[in-house]
Amino acid sequence: MLDAKETSPAEIERVVSFVSELVGAPLDEEEAPALFAARRDRMLMGDQLRRAFCDFIAAEARVRPVVLVLEDPHWGDAATLRLVDAALSSADELPLMVVAFARPVLKTQVPNLWSERRVQEVKLEELSRKASERLVRAVLPPETPQAIVDRMVTLAHGNAFFLEELVRAVSEGKADQLPDTVLAVVESRLESFEPEARRLLRAASVFGQFFWAAGVIAILGDVEHSAVTEWLDVLVEREVVTARRLGRFANEVEYAFRHALVRDAAYATLVADDRKVAHYTAATWLQSMGERDPGVLASHFELGGDIDKAAEAYARAAVQMVQSSDFAQAVELARRGLARGAASPSACELWLTIVEAERWRGGNDAGVEAGLEVMRLAHEGSDAYCRALSSIALVEVKRGAHETAKQHLALAWKIFSEDLSTAALKSLAASAGVCALFMGDRQYASRVIRLLVDQRALEGADPATRAVVHAFWAFFAATDDDLEAQVEHFDRAADNHVIVGNVRSELMMRANAAFARALVGHLQEAEASLREVLASAERLGLPGVSATARTDLAATLEWMGRYPEARDVGERALADHQKQGDKRMEAATRATLALTLLRLGELDASLVHAKLASELVPATTELGAFALATFAYVNMKAKTFDVAMEAASRAYDVCTAATMTAGPESFIRLVYARALQASGRVGEARAAVASAHARLLERVNRMRSEESKTAFLTRHWENAQLLDWARASGIGV
Repeated sequence: MLDAKETSPAEIERVVSFVSELVGAPLDEEEAPALFAARRDRMLMGDQLRRAFCDFIAAEARVRPVVLVLEDPHWGDAATLRLVDAALSSADELPLMVVAFARPVLKTQVPNLWSERRVQEVKLEELSRKASERLVRAVLPPETPQAIVDRMVTLAHGNAFFLEELVRAVSEGKADQLPDTVLAVVESRLESFEPEARRLLRAASVFGQFFWAAGVIAILGDVEHSAVTEWLDVLVEREVVTARRLGRFANEVEYAFRHALVRDAAYATLVADDRKVAHYTAATWLQSMGERDPGVLASHFELGGDIDKAAEAYARAAVQMVQSSDFAQAVELARRGLARGAASPSACELWLTIVEAERWRGGNDAGVEAGLEVMRLAHEGSDAYCRALSSIALVEVKRGAHETAKQHLALAWKIFSEDLSTAALKSLAASAGVCALFMGDRQYASRVIRLLVDQRALEGADPATRAVVHAFWAFFAATDDDLEAQVEHFDRAADNHVIVGNVRSELMMRANAAFARALVGHLQEAEASLREVLASAERLGLPGVSATARTDLAATLEWMGRYPEARDVGERALADHQKQGDKRMEAATRATLALTLLRLGELDASLVHAKLASELVPATTELGAFALATFAYVNMKAKTFDVAMEAASRAYDVCTAATMTAGPESFIRLVYARALQASGRVGEARAAVASAHARLLERVNRMRSEESKTAFLTRHWENAQLLDWARASGIGV
């Protein structure tokens, strides 16, 4: 239990709130404000549930050793198993043990389950011939002929269940007609049962491996409860089924078939029409009992012919997988639901789940396709519509499809400029502003800023909305010559994500804040933060966050002069961005790699990366200008001065036409001046240095911290070179 002496009341409230949600005893949002945000964001809900469960188990393990026993987890759901895996990870140094009794099929149902834990696997091998014979002799009369024993042992092939059923057959006087397969043994045995027993087993088999007397009665419809329980007692005595008091539903004894083959044999005797009716009845009964596994309900409703309810259940099952970070399974379930009920009321929810799952696993193309479907089905301005539109616009920017992105930003402006009353609309406005900045459209972003200020968007806003708005202001601050404000806003965005427990978005903001610190010149602090973010993102399985953190880390290491490390990190980031189809970040990574490889003396490889970087994003954007300047810089080293001058001029034109962030501007202006000098245009080069020096000091003077001013001027090699050149030319003082 949580130790009240060491845990704050707020932490205890959080754990209680989400553990209650997990076990099906949810609190009102008024009682637990954090639920307000989580119930509106499935990823956040998943993070909060996982965090609360892990904290609860860890707290118990600090008091006394904890053993979790999982019986037949192959019949359970993947979300629960991954929750247990998360608890094992978080309590790595605590006395926590999980004991699971499962069949080998579990490995295919939930691949890589517990693969990163200290697993000790004990496999139950087939019984040896000697052990099988001893078992038979221990049960059958001593006078049983050896020939019969030998045949039983041969047929069983070490299968204890088959051997047990063969022993039953011999005990019943059927030694001369032993079946050749275990299924035949089971079928033969079931055929010998009374009609009432066979009918009950057929109804029970509809539920699967586990069933309940009340559920069987619901399917049969015309039997007394006492009659069913009496027959169940008989079947328990005959060792066909087992009973356990602690089952899934309160006040209901849970029964289980002793072997899956028994259930399969009983189920095979159901005719098609009876199966359909039985599955629908099973679904409605399970639903009335509060069945918490939507995948179970989806399967029953589908087999029962109710496509709409099946699609609804698949939607909830897919959401559950998103919450457990099993994005591949989430997409599979959502598409299964769409295949069964593409026109159902749940179709929009299914498509939105695909949008979110693809976003976090880096499936940009599939995410856009799903987002367009959401916009087609959802009401314009609704939460689902805004989330889909935001996701599509960002993906289009990442892929370099700026013309299409502009169309969607125009649509977004039409929606939120007329109504900024909801959290979804405020978030859409902030997200659209970020996309505009990424495309170099500062005018659009400025209009969004004015609208958010005029509408007092942060007043009364929930933490999740405040986080998104602060992130937008952070990106905008950089274009306004205020790098310190950029750091502050990213930190505030991350802190607001912490309030609602949004670990994923918090990590992305932490990565952005770290890189903003690197832009100021606080390189060691930035490196430490980026490595922390990267470790957390890897642990949570967030490829988008991991790739971004690696790109930022590679640039930071390049500024620090640690070129071999920068190359290794950058190459890994490049592979990730290519896999995700993120051309924008691929360009940024290639530009960094080009500069890094140049320092390592690999000119040819540097030229390849620089050229590709300049071709991946429009030259009119800040990133495009940086890529062009990098291409020019590398070409100067290759002594192709005409190419360098042309690229440097284009980059400089973009730089002087719009406000740039302090990171690339100094580099672009330095490269332009060097290209002029290399082309023999010495006077123009000196003028360019003077202009670059003035802009550098102008930006530095906006900084409030003397430490930041010094770091910015000395720890970025491009800034240091500009200062040295200016002093040597009599420009600097």
